[in-house]
Amino acid sequence: MNAVLNQGRTGRDAGMARATAHADHRNAGWSDRAYLKARKFLHRIKRTFTAEQIRAWAYRNGLEEPTDDRAWGSILTRLSREGHIRKVNYTQAEGKACHMHPVTLWKVVE
Repeated sequence: MNAVLNQGRTGRDAGMARATAHADHRNAGWSDRAYLKARKFLHRIKRTFTAEQIRAWAYRNGLEEPTDDRAWGSILTRLSREGHIRKVNYTQAEGKACHMHPVTLWKVVE
């Protein structure tokens, strides 16, 4: 594997771990509750979705917001590694602060 790509993955994974650890430190068990909410979301939809959409649904349905939305990276990565979702494409972010940058489009694996 390309050394630069490997360093990028290492940095990505470390950043996700830090954001999730911080969310759990500020709100004990946040990542477990986020994972369970995400699983409920997946059972309710049978279409593609973005991280923005799953976060918004979880917050509307009682999940407290983490200190940094990047904590969701580890939740989505776990769901992907466990085979619940897969990347299918990219789309433009919807959030005003995101300035329409590309984001992953996920699909529920049935």
